[in-house]
Amino acid sequence: MSLDTEKKSLFSQRPFNPDWFKTFWTNFDAQGYSIFFANYNYNHENRVYFMTCNLIGGFLQRCDDVRRYGLGVMVLAGNDEDAPPFEVSGLWIFRGANVPQEMKDNPDSEYYTFTKLDSTKPADRQKVETLFFSEEVPANKGGNLKVLERRFFK
Repeated sequence: MSLDTEKKSLFSQRPFNPDWFKTFWTNFDAQGYSIFFANYNYNHENRVYFMTCNLIGGFLQRCDDVRRYGLGVMVLAGNDEDAPPFEVSGLWIFRGANVPQEMKDNPDSEYYTFTKLDSTKPADRQKVETLFFSEEVPANKGGNLKVLERRFFK
């Protein structure tokens, strides 16, 4: 699998390629790539919408060193922009079996818990697709939250 080719396939049209996951899962090389769910450890502190957006933006700016090895999406979810707290989570596809050192070197990565997903499990595949494209995502405490902001790292 070529990560660069997958990025081009996903982002080559607007709106994003809706059939991308159909080809992605057939091309996905589970031996050479890994998928991680990233959950922000301090979601209870996310009380101001614009500051939470800035938290995501700053994190992604500091991820530049992992660009060759990763593809990601970060999601800010909540009931609406005026109803905190907000939840921040993300999904990352990395070359290799572990979180790359370049990601670990990002000073903000220590605020996230990275959980490896199994690409052969339908529930994990659904989680990946939900974070990439759905209008609602599962909340940490059950139920669903609306996606208020979604930012891609390519």
